[in-house]
Amino acid sequence: MKPAHLTALCALVLLVPAHLHAQDRELTREHNGSLGFFLSLGTEYSAIVDADCVFCTGSSEGVRARSITGANSLLDLGGTMAIGQSGSELTLRGRLVFLSPARGESLLLGYRKYWGKDEIKTFVSAELMGTFRPVQTLGARAGFGAMWDFSPVMGLWLDAAGTFGFGYGRRFGGELSIGFQARSYLLE
Repeated sequence: MKPAHLTALCALVLLVPAHLHAQDRELTREHNGSLGFFLSLGTEYSAIVDADCVFCTGSSEGVRARSITGANSLLDLGGTMAIGQSGSELTLRGRLVFLSPARGESLLLGYRKYWGKDEIKTFVSAELMGTFRPVQTLGARAGFGAMWDFSPVMGLWLDAAGTFGFGYGRRFGGELSIGFQARSYLLE
């Protein structure tokens, strides 16, 4: 079986029963008790300094420093798990940065708090961010946005965020992204 067919089959196995179960629930758009999968695409403007130490410059003796500044394309794949009854989710995502000289990967673990029980919600997020390439850094991502739940198990969102990291260099960035989230209530 091809990977694309396997992915589609897994999505059907999770989403069809979840959608049927969601129809039995009261028709609210709350995420309480859900597990989710999301995909987002975005753009980021970042400044990265790759150096042998965090506070070095290219003029420091014996230290190499390389700067990468510009626009990047982002692809995030991840999951969410609702916690409590108050509109909170834990998030875990893998990120690919592509179509730029700053190609690389990151892993993000965080918390998203949203407000609203109807189709439109606002949210803030705070995440720890580990970047593996082009420089290894550990830092944070903080963002805010709006989500539109067009069904009890699916929604779209827009968000804006800022990122920073320190390690074998320094990394700062600002990003805009659009995402799709599918949720399952099978474990509720």
